[in-house]
Amino acid sequence: MLIYPILAALFAAGVVLNLSKQPADWPNVWVGGGIALALGSMWLWLKMNVRKWRETLDWLRENQASLTDQPQYFRDSPFPMTPVSNRTRLRNFKVVTSCLVYTSMHNTGADLRSPFVRGALATLWTLMFGWWGIPWGPLRTVQALATNFSGGEKLPVSEALAGEPVDPPG
Repeated sequence: MLIYPILAALFAAGVVLNLSKQPADWPNVWVGGGIALALGSMWLWLKMNVRKWRETLDWLRENQASLTDQPQYFRDSPFPMTPVSNRTRLRNFKVVTSCLVYTSMHNTGADLRSPFVRGALATLWTLMFGWWGIPWGPLRTVQALATNFSGGEKLPVSEALAGEPVDPPG
């Protein structure tokens, strides 16, 4: 996941270089600045998802004895408006980023919170930045899109408690 801040810094350096030209190359400044901002934002979003994934796992492990096969609401949970049971499925989406000869695929982290938003962001990012790498970019992009369009990888709570079968991002 270190690729995001590195690429963001490179694009930001390009912005500074284009601003130092006389006259400034404004189209490249805007495009490079937008890409640097997008890469930095994705890095922060994935870091936030790591924290939520670990918070979810910690809460599930602490309350494992209280979970039954019948859905229940827990006020102290990180997701108080969502019923949770042993059969509840956590959703994990894939994010692909490529740059020339480098391609990386990351998980958003299985969680119960806002699966539609996480899936939509992961899919949009993959569509914009996933296919740029040769040869793995297009292949990983198709894999990730197939996973994301099918609703993500579904991980039952009972499996999440048995271990960490879906690696958190990073």
